[in-house]
Amino acid sequence: MPIHIQYLEDSGVVFKGEGIVTFEDFKGANAFIYSSKMKIEAIDYQIVDLETIDKIDLSSDELELLAHQDQDAFGVNPDMRIAVVGPADITFGLARVWEAYACHFGSPQACEIFRNRKDALEWIAKSKQSP
Repeated sequence: MPIHIQYLEDSGVVFKGEGIVTFEDFKGANAFIYSSKMKIEAIDYQIVDLETIDKIDLSSDELELLAHQDQDAFGVNPDMRIAVVGPADITFGLARVWEAYACHFGSPQACEIFRNRKDALEWIAKSKQSP
């Protein structure tokens, strides 16, 4: 599977993509972690790590559908934060488009896009300290 999911002890979830990742891969990973209200409520943050992805096969419509999965989860857990790590220009750009669909347009959710995992982890740590 091109996306590996790891649950962390501090209520974080890490998505780690590898190789070629498709809409179905992302959709399936989201469906897994968002499979119940209780699972969604238990998530403090997510790190979507796209550092080792060779190619993302997504249309803009598919990207919007993925964003809707996240919006629905934010409806259950409005305190959840999502950090996306996309060092390559293409992954960074796609993450920005996802961010516009999922985290803006009046949504209060915390989403950020980063070029490296270190900065994403620092943002997660700082946002945990904020009320």
